[in-house]
Amino acid sequence: MIIISALYLVSLYGTQAVLLGPILLSDGSGDLDIPWGLLPPAVIANLILAVVAIIFLIKRVRRVQADLSARRRLNHLALAMKLLTIPFFITHLQIWSMVLAAFLVIPGLQILLPSGFLGVAFAYSVVLVTSAYSISGLYVQYRLGNLTGKKFARNVIFQLIFVLDVISYLVFYFQIRRSCKEQTGSEKGES
Repeated sequence: MIIISALYLVSLYGTQAVLLGPILLSDGSGDLDIPWGLLPPAVIANLILAVVAIIFLIKRVRRVQADLSARRRLNHLALAMKLLTIPFFITHLQIWSMVLAAFLVIPGLQILLPSGFLGVAFAYSVVLVTSAYSISGLYVQYRLGNLTGKKFARNVIFQLIFVLDVISYLVFYFQIRRSCKEQTGSEKGES
């Protein structure tokens, strides 16, 4: 799971670097050599890795449920994915704010304002991928009886709402840690 997750993050930040690199390396003359030809393949590669990561998570849920150390790893990985994408979202918001502001200011470019939905859609795809990790952890805890159906449904909904997904998983992360420690303690007591 870690390799696919790392590849996804590299792809995500690589996609962003295709746009951001020329802006950061520009000399201020206004001539930006953005490699527009690299953007579609980078986005497609990122989306393919997103689908692969989600499929991999779905296939691994049963094995994770049966193994305490795998549950811990999934919990850590889910939190890491949430936290490691925060810089992406901050930068993504800044880039699209500048682009949309330019569309508003430069005469004739107002027609391109709807392209902002592409930026939102791409950002939400990242939320869905990181939430797949979190929802997998939630599902395992639900199947183990550590979450009621209502709490599971509420937390799944939280995972689909931008910003609230990170906050709710931070809370849930510590609950899973405590649950794993209690289970470890009870296993040691039985030995």
